[in-house]
Amino acid sequence: MPRILAKPDTLDDLNANFEQQPLKHNVFLNSVPKSGTHLIRNIFRMFVPVSQHYTKSFIQLPELQQHQQAFNPRNPELSWGGSNL
Repeated sequence: MPRILAKPDTLDDLNANFEQQPLKHNVFLNSVPKSGTHLIRNIFRMFVPVSQHYTKSFIQLPELQQHQQAFNPRNPELSWGGSNL
């Protein structure tokens, strides 16, 4: 059986090394497959406080209703998602 080794995501630990800019408005990064979603998401993550990252899901259209709190204007957050169409 193949063995897959992957490094854990440690970017939240490195976040404090960068100048933070608290969000005043929600930011949703929308993407299509193989368009650099993870790269741009990780870049944005470094400049937004970890407390404002919406991490419950990579939001896709079929589950949009379940994640409306990611778009609450009273609690601005950075979220991401896309379509697999």
